[in-house]
Amino acid sequence: MWAVRAGKRREPPAPVRWAALQRLCARLFVAAFAVILLTPAVVQLLVYRPTAPSENRSLATWPRAPRSLDEAWRLPARVSAYIEDHFGGRTKMIVAHNRLRYALFHELPTEQVIEGKHQRLFLTSHSSHTPYALIRNVCGIGVENSEIAAAGGAATALIDHLRAETPSSLLLLVPTSPVIYPEDLPDWLDRLCSQAEPTGVRVEAGLPAAARSAWAYPLQQMLDLKRSMQVYPSAYFHWYGAPPRRIIEAIAEHRLGLVKHTELSVAMQPVGSDLGQFSPGIRFTSSAVLPDWRRGGIDACVGPTCFPELGDIAQVLYDVSRYRNRNAGGTRLLVLSDSFGLHGAGYFSEYVGEVWHLSTSDLARLSPDQLERFRQIVFHDYDPDFIVGIYHDGALLGGLRGVIRNLWPANPSSTTARRDSGGATSPR
Repeated sequence: MWAVRAGKRREPPAPVRWAALQRLCARLFVAAFAVILLTPAVVQLLVYRPTAPSENRSLATWPRAPRSLDEAWRLPARVSAYIEDHFGGRTKMIVAHNRLRYALFHELPTEQVIEGKHQRLFLTSHSSHTPYALIRNVCGIGVENSEIAAAGGAATALIDHLRAETPSSLLLLVPTSPVIYPEDLPDWLDRLCSQAEPTGVRVEAGLPAAARSAWAYPLQQMLDLKRSMQVYPSAYFHWYGAPPRRIIEAIAEHRLGLVKHTELSVAMQPVGSDLGQFSPGIRFTSSAVLPDWRRGGIDACVGPTCFPELGDIAQVLYDVSRYRNRNAGGTRLLVLSDSFGLHGAGYFSEYVGEVWHLSTSDLARLSPDQLERFRQIVFHDYDPDFIVGIYHDGALLGGLRGVIRNLWPANPSSTTARRDSGGATSPR
């Protein structure tokens, strides 16, 4: 008991006050720590709703009930993996972390995308397991002559298959941004890329004459365009806007002998980044010249619902689009492509009455029956006058072989040959 003098209480000694402050701080710390630990669980239990993944990977799914002793043994680890991928507030934490790293250190959260000079983004690889593989492949860094020969054989085989379906066929390989803008790569990649010869150039040089007549690798044309426009928007991997239109116009007029029926009006518009999926929370923007399809009298439709003829097949392929030009007669053109066809195929509609664009990237997901039905509808029922394959140059080392393997398997259940390959087709 503290002494009291003149009716007033003495102040407690300093050590007593300090001990009380320490106890208060300790309690506050425990309370804050408990809130931090419990908040994700509370959010997950009370307000969590499954959302699309914010990362470029498949998140863990809730495990099924174990059906064996081994599955029961693995169940706790699988439940733990699910919780780690789905706890409440996880997406917001990832976004905040990415924004902080980029603001403080200018770092991106993945090696699959790098930021080079002039704020240009480059996709380094389609897989996180093979960093920088795409840039090395398209630039030709360390690519052996045997790989070039194999790529040339695949390109020739694909051209032969397309011509067997429709004699008026052509394969377009699009040079990607590391080949067009090597000077914007980080210095170490710039040196390696500038010292190598692009894979597309080497493959083209080795093609037989018959295949080269149906091959297009517009590297020089795109380098010429670079003097007057952005061949690729700075935050984009795919080609987009005016450059693909210029290339498609040259292909249509000088390689396929088509006549333009419609002149599309265009306008400059801001666009986001197709690489944003790799860096959730970090926003990159560019601008591109985009067409006004409706004003040009062209019915443009993007997505699986555009192809009732394909039914469930269109849902699997997903990356599909369709264009109808009522002023261009009945000529039909088919575009088979990887992801580079989406923003280029529509420009053929300035020349023909109907364009089907179908991605081949997910053909392996089709059943044998679906694949046979796909070939029947696309090559027989649609009966195109022209076929154009559009793939980026990264598909040369392996991708084209996959298209052949999936679309024309070695032992199909029935043949898909439909025309005398020696005859010519005439526009309807």
